[in-house]
Amino acid sequence: QNEAQALLEERAGKWASASIAWGKVCDGRPGDLRAHRHAAQALLNANGDLRRARSYAQRAIEIDPQSIESRVLLGRIYIAAGMKLNAQRELEAAAKLDPQDQIVKNLLRELKA
Repeated sequence: QNEAQALLEERAGKWASASIAWGKVCDGRPGDLRAHRHAAQALLNANGDLRRARSYAQRAIEIDPQSIESRVLLGRIYIAAGMKLNAQRELEAAAKLDPQDQIVKNLLRELKA
C-alpha cells in the first residue's frame, strides 16, 4: 500500500509526499534496494532533508555496493549539499564500476570545472 501511494505521488510530482511514503516502505523493507533509492531521489527532488536522503542512498549502496545508480544518486545528494569532495569520491567509485558511464563522466567534469 505504501509503495503504491509512493508511486502515485511520484507520478504526480509530489516529491515531499512521495519521500514520506517511500520512507515507510523502507521502514518495512530495510533490504529493499529500489525503495531506498526512490526515497533518496524523492527527498532530493523535493529539496528535502539531505541528511535523510544521504542515509537512504548509503543504505542502497550497502545493499548493492556494485550499483552505479545508487552511487551517482549519493554523488548528486552530496553536490546538492555542497559537499564536493564527498561527491567526487562517490562518482569516482562509480567510474571504477563503469568507466564508460557518460552520466558519471559528465558529473565528474562539472565538479572539476
